[in-house]
Amino acid sequence: MKIVKLKTNIILNFSKFLVTFPILIVLGVTTKVFQFYYLELVVLVITLTIILWFFRVPYKCNLQHMGATIKVRVNFNIFNYKFIKIAIDFEEK
Repeated sequence: MKIVKLKTNIILNFSKFLVTFPILIVLGVTTKVFQFYYLELVVLVITLTIILWFFRVPYKCNLQHMGATIKVRVNFNIFNYKFIKIAIDFEEK
């Protein structure tokens, strides 16, 4: 059994955060400015949940095992859901 450390792209993750953070700030400010009988809070919560669900941090690695390449990709979101994708490529000789 081989233990492998998965790798991630820190620059890509940080740039996704820099894009997402101003959206969250704008949504927070708009709920303070506009008041539609607390309907704006419902829209804010739904929008935040959608944004946080799709804000995923990917980890990946490639393994060589018995002539095959095994590609492992794991994505985490803020709710600690893990999305795992495994692909096996056999090399023909």
